[in-house]
Amino acid sequence: MMQQVRNRIMENPVLNRIRSALSDETFPPLYLVGGALRDGWLGREIRDFDFVVAGDARTTASRLAVLLDARYVLLDEDWGVARLIWSAPGRKEDPVWLDFVSMRGESLQEDLRQRDFTCNAMGVRIGEKDEPDAGWLEDPTGGLRDLRKRLIRMVHPQRLREDPLRLLRALRLACTLGFQIEGLTLKAIGSQSQGILSVAPERVRDELFKLLACPESLAWIVRMEETGLLTTILPEMQGLKGLEQGKFHHLDAWNHTLEAYRILEEGCREGFEPMLAYEGDFRTWCGAQREVLPLVKAALLLHDTGKPLTATFDEAREPHFYGHAGKGAEISAAAMRRLRASRNDEEKVRKWVRYHMGPLHMMRAMQTDHLTERAKIRFLRRLGSDAPGIFLLSIADFLASAGPSATSERNELFCSLLNSLLELYFRRDAASIRGNRLVTGRELIDALGIPPGPTVGRLLRRLEEARVEGKVSDRAEALRLAGSLLDEMRTGKRTKS
Repeated sequence: MMQQVRNRIMENPVLNRIRSALSDETFPPLYLVGGALRDGWLGREIRDFDFVVAGDARTTASRLAVLLDARYVLLDEDWGVARLIWSAPGRKEDPVWLDFVSMRGESLQEDLRQRDFTCNAMGVRIGEKDEPDAGWLEDPTGGLRDLRKRLIRMVHPQRLREDPLRLLRALRLACTLGFQIEGLTLKAIGSQSQGILSVAPERVRDELFKLLACPESLAWIVRMEETGLLTTILPEMQGLKGLEQGKFHHLDAWNHTLEAYRILEEGCREGFEPMLAYEGDFRTWCGAQREVLPLVKAALLLHDTGKPLTATFDEAREPHFYGHAGKGAEISAAAMRRLRASRNDEEKVRKWVRYHMGPLHMMRAMQTDHLTERAKIRFLRRLGSDAPGIFLLSIADFLASAGPSATSERNELFCSLLNSLLELYFRRDAASIRGNRLVTGRELIDALGIPPGPTVGRLLRRLEEARVEGKVSDRAEALRLAGSLLDEMRTGKRTKS
């Protein structure tokens, strides 16, 4: 077994290239350490390689950059951390990252004892030609033992204090690897959870979103709360605990959020029944956007954070939360800014939280026969290419709200609405993201003899709605309708469109 593991790791094409480059005996000793060994032992793909250099890491990395034809990046001048970005010949779009750091201490074992978790505190010499023996792997903290037990164990509590991001990283590693966290380590995380506030927000965001990217992360969201990490990172969620929500909910706001999160993850893995006909469309949408599902999960965690600030009670002591979606959108955007999210990611989360009640409001309008196709089209146009996120969030929210007592009639009504929105968005391009306009603004100006201005924009919107509704299908029909609409605007008489 050990021989197979060693071969799988040491025969990696990246290591073969480095071993060939190291034939020059003037290179100092070089050791592969950390996650690459862990992932190699687990049979996982290795994309990131960490090396310890018994000498100056920057010099070694810069020399290897020339020999490997790799791009050199100095990550930290004070600590002497350098990175190479290397691609195999003909695979420029598929790079790997090689990080180099100078050895801490007098030996590799001393260096390894300063690492975060035992499964990351193993090392092996690169470039040696000797046949492997029982001691090929340096493992001073029992990392191999814990890999076999599938445990995340801290090397020492001091390692967590040195870099409190490791508090969150322990949970993220357990989530992504399918491990458990050793008891004393979990206790130490809980006792030090406030330390995460001292970590750069960008680093916290990256670890959090890696955890959210896991298909089954709910248990670790719960564990984050048990250790105090979740509401330390997202204090906006604290007010959800114990917040009763009235007759339309069977859970308080906190447990409703966790239940919606569970439903969302289960649906993303196994499919939501009302959405099965559009499963391929969702896969295309997810594939076209970088890390979009973790953002949807973040929006779901934050979607009701406006409720504590908008709670009112009627004479029967029934709670109401008028305007909570708008307030929650402000709160969510602020949380994303605090985590130094990109402007684009912040806007997605803000938009999803702001409009998460939209499908429910439309369902109520359907019940009284007041929902028009035009209202659905305008809702989808507000969301644009982000509309699929609302579909995911709203169905999870609805199912978590309804609970076991929900009537089949109510569920069927919501599913019917959702199907009509999906058909409008994916089949009829209701959000106008594929550029299917029948006429342009310039064509309207030329054909109708009107100047540029707001009227052109209004006409384009009405024509686009008519296209989606199937009332016009070509340029000639669109121009005729535009003329009628323009007369309506001038005379105040309504044109059927």
